Amino acid sequence: MTKGVDPQTGRSHRFIDRAGVRSGRLVFVRQVGFNRHRHPVWEARCDCGSVTTTTTPAKTKSCGCLQREVAADRQKARALPKAEKARRVAANASRQRARRRTDPVRAMQARLSRLHRHALAQVGAIKTSPTFEQLGYTADQFVAHIERQFVKGMGWHNMGEWQIDHIIPVSEATNEADVVALNQLSNLRPMWSPENNSKKNKRLSLL
Repeated sequence: MTKGVDPQTGRSHRFIDRAGVRSGRLVFVRQVGFNRHRHPVWEARCDCGSVTTTTTPAKTKSCGCLQREVAADRQKARALPKAEKARRVAANASRQRARRRTDPVRAMQARLSRLHRHALAQVGAIKTSPTFEQLGYTADQFVAHIERQFVKGMGWHNMGEWQIDHIIPVSEATNEADVVALNQLSNLRPMWSPENNSKKNKRLSLL
């Protein structure tokens, strides 16, 4: 018997019983076998009434009805008049701005993502994965790092008055690896906007 496999059931010791577990619109019923890669195949019942099978229960959220609904909504949106499209885009942008004003994590995610994307463009690269996945830390870690460096009078209530400063300027980057290195936490700090704008790309000090 293969190492790590139960000799009685033939299942891996890492097997997760998902019977009765919900994932999105699906409720898993039972395991019905294995695929050719020896991955468990799960039978699931969808809220729409359909029965489906999947080998990726952690990722599958419906029998396919959810994707069809999303696709239909996209088609409807494409058929809207230009004025209505513009109105919806503006309304969504307004909602996002309102969220960023009240949620530091969302605000800092947007701010660093914008800086990172711009820095990559300067060296002829593009962002091919989520910002924090590429940088190797989380948005919460980033927010905590910035918060620890607040100077007197600085806080989340006045995010529009300060900026994220790169201690070693990203203008020194020559490739994608440099950009990632210069966007690490040790090279980032909050700085009042007038001070940061006057500093430009000079390297003044280190943490």
